[in-house]
Amino acid sequence: MSSPELPPELWLEVLIHLPADSLRQSSLVSRTFADLSRELRFATFQLHPYVLDDNDYSSLQPTLLPPAEIIDGALARLEFWTSRVVAPHIRRCVVSPWLLSLIDEPGWECAPTETPYTVLEAFLPRLQGLMGLQSLHMEGLYLEWTHLAALPALQTLKVEDVTLPDTLPENLKQTLTVGAFYLSDIHLSNRSCVGAWMRLLNPALLRSLSLICPMPGLDATYPLVTTLFLQWHSFLRMSELLRLLCRFPALLRLHLQTVRFVQDSESQSFDLALPTLSRLAISGPCELLPAFLSDAACPQLTHVEVNNSTVERFLVGMTPQRNFQATIVTSLTLNLSYVLYMREISYTRLSTILDPFPALTVADMCFNCTILDDGPIYANPLPFKFFESLGTSSAALPRALARLAVRWWLPYDGDWTTPDDCDSGSGAGSESESESTSLRPLVQHGATESAMRRVCEALRTPCSALRDVYADAYNLFGYRWQVFSGAGIIREEFISNSDVLWYDSLQLLREKWAAEWGIPSSEA
Repeated sequence: MSSPELPPELWLEVLIHLPADSLRQSSLVSRTFADLSRELRFATFQLHPYVLDDNDYSSLQPTLLPPAEIIDGALARLEFWTSRVVAPHIRRCVVSPWLLSLIDEPGWECAPTETPYTVLEAFLPRLQGLMGLQSLHMEGLYLEWTHLAALPALQTLKVEDVTLPDTLPENLKQTLTVGAFYLSDIHLSNRSCVGAWMRLLNPALLRSLSLICPMPGLDATYPLVTTLFLQWHSFLRMSELLRLLCRFPALLRLHLQTVRFVQDSESQSFDLALPTLSRLAISGPCELLPAFLSDAACPQLTHVEVNNSTVERFLVGMTPQRNFQATIVTSLTLNLSYVLYMREISYTRLSTILDPFPALTVADMCFNCTILDDGPIYANPLPFKFFESLGTSSAALPRALARLAVRWWLPYDGDWTTPDDCDSGSGAGSESESESTSLRPLVQHGATESAMRRVCEALRTPCSALRDVYADAYNLFGYRWQVFSGAGIIREEFISNSDVLWYDSLQLLREKWAAEWGIPSSEA
């Protein structure tokens, strides 16, 4: 089949991997190529409606206009992109100002004008003609609320660092009909402006909401929002958060990210009710977690993820849960930091980390370690001993556990050799001396293939459904153990830092596991 006969959808699969400049250049020399690539070349429209003098910090609204001839060019470009031929292909529009600090042409040095919105106000009415537009992204703009009244019904509106007057006109309340709204402005100190954005949205149409800003006080309920992401950097009381969450009764997925959190007595008596919530991710203080784990609060909660907290805070924060158990949660992901002295590790206490979750079928635990011991460490039994402790009778592992992953990030990098090897080149020349000093001592870990297999067999005694175990001790060792149902075939792979080409083999094992578990390679 010749290239012109290929169906357009196959061409798009090929062309999507080309840089934008290559698409434009190729389309200039081939009419067929230009027609095939039009859907990609015009998918994103970038508009710079005015210049922002980012060097002037004294003005509250430091907007400038370029010379008249450049305005004419911008308007002509706008005419082209909103034409009948091009407009149907636009799926995403990005509106942001030119920054004066990045412009070297002397013609841009001009005085502020009375109306900096000449191009912007010519653009907004044309949005109605972009029938295929799915997402509008506004970044770093100075706007009036009336500009937003001209926005059509969009799937997604993304707003970053957009400055508006504090007060929303009454006639504009609930006029923004978007399905997904993203607001990011970490510099906002006035919650009223965030609240104004929320009052602009139509609660009956919104389905996805992301707020990276001070948390607003809401006076409406959002009955259709199923996905909510909240990130804030100011102090927030727990009772405020719980009241805010109750404004979203239909939540399915919730992600909370915070670095400042204050518990208060009022939160102890607050009854959280999110009856449909099934997935919860908390990045930050895990003291938030117990409020969600009762069956009365979140009876459908099956997937829990905790990031950017510590092992100690998790163990202490989950202590109240010893009085009852989260019997609904079936999948748990932990990414915790662990500051420790090797000589003071309590494996018995550490092995109770899964105790509050008796219904787990999948557990993925990742520990980012900081070791405080003085001097070089030639032996680190922590990863293996912790794994071994899970197979003891004192560890109450979930009976239905089918997949288990234990991963460690350890403060070791570079190449390793044995302590004797480091001393063997002491009489050699300066070149071999520098090579030997660049090598780190081989860290002993105590794990062997047979020992890891014995632990997995011990784990299957309480957990008869266990079929997939993965242990990753960073640059010490890696182990994968799998049982294939039906035939009962067991496949295992063990890689140690003493093996030849161990680093590449360990990386391949890690990538294969991540692909099979559906984990991004950057997180593996």
